[in-house]
Amino acid sequence: MLTDSEIKDIKIGFLVKKIHLGIEKNMALCLKEKDISPQQGRIIIILYKNQNDKINQKDLENYFNTTKGAISGIVNRLAAKGYVKKVKDASDNRNNYLSLTQNGVNLYKVIRDSIDKTNEKILSCLTSEESINLKKYLLKVLEGLDND
Repeated sequence: MLTDSEIKDIKIGFLVKKIHLGIEKNMALCLKEKDISPQQGRIIIILYKNQNDKINQKDLENYFNTTKGAISGIVNRLAAKGYVKKVKDASDNRNNYLSLTQNGVNLYKVIRDSIDKTNEKILSCLTSEESINLKKYLLKVLEGLDND
């Protein structure tokens, strides 16, 4: 166990990065059998959560703050695997909206289970009170970062 002095010297960014990498590793392992990357999984989640909205590739570019080419490649791979379909906008034939196929909805459930298992693993070493406090502290840190 580290001493308080040693813990004090650890940089928050380092800890967050290590946690992020651990989560990505767990997610990649859980999704490997479906041949889905964590980034593809995140797109499935966004499309599932916005099933009643018209989401296009530009929306995903903005949400993930990434390039048109990156999103296009991910969406095309998901479509080729039968998880996502492109639907032409009736009022503007140049625009495609994205939606999940039934296979995509089923995949969302697998992803959701994987996320739940990862969360359980992360929080398994904490009491219920510690878990709630950790989430409060992380939300507070996030709020502090957003105040720039």
